[in-house]
Amino acid sequence: MRLRIAILVVTAVPALAWEGPPPPELEGALRTGVYEISNLLVRNAPATKQNGSAWDPFGGAADIQLEIYTDDGSGLVLAATTPHKENSGTSAVWSGTFIVSICGPEDFSGPETQSLFFKVWDSDTASPDFMDSGLISTEEICTVGTNTVNCNYGTTITFDIEWVGMQ
Repeated sequence: MRLRIAILVVTAVPALAWEGPPPPELEGALRTGVYEISNLLVRNAPATKQNGSAWDPFGGAADIQLEIYTDDGSGLVLAATTPHKENSGTSAVWSGTFIVSICGPEDFSGPETQSLFFKVWDSDTASPDFMDSGLISTEEICTVGTNTVNCNYGTTITFDIEWVGMQ
């Protein structure tokens, strides 16, 4: 008589990627993960440079471009850059999506992202001109509605953000 014994070993392996909607406890809160920014809109950007001159030679309007940074309190990290909008003037809209990674309060492997910081530029071939900047705290950001950033010189940036998975 032969005796056969089978041993089944089950181990837990941490997930490296997450598919599908966020777990219910993450709804409406920024937690560690990858986020998609959409419906990005800039309004009321300065019509001229601070000295009153036009953004581009011969009186040309600004070619608005945004840089989006994450800030953990120790410095800014560039997360995404939009394409510039040629001769957009004081407003611009991007229909595409932009991906940012956020380290939430529950992640003990690195410093927590405290805010998203936006820089508004007039994109030029030689050197871009700074237009405005503003930030929004990750505690203020909502994944179930439109977010608003009020910048230092009157520019308003609005966007939607959605959790798309883990890194």
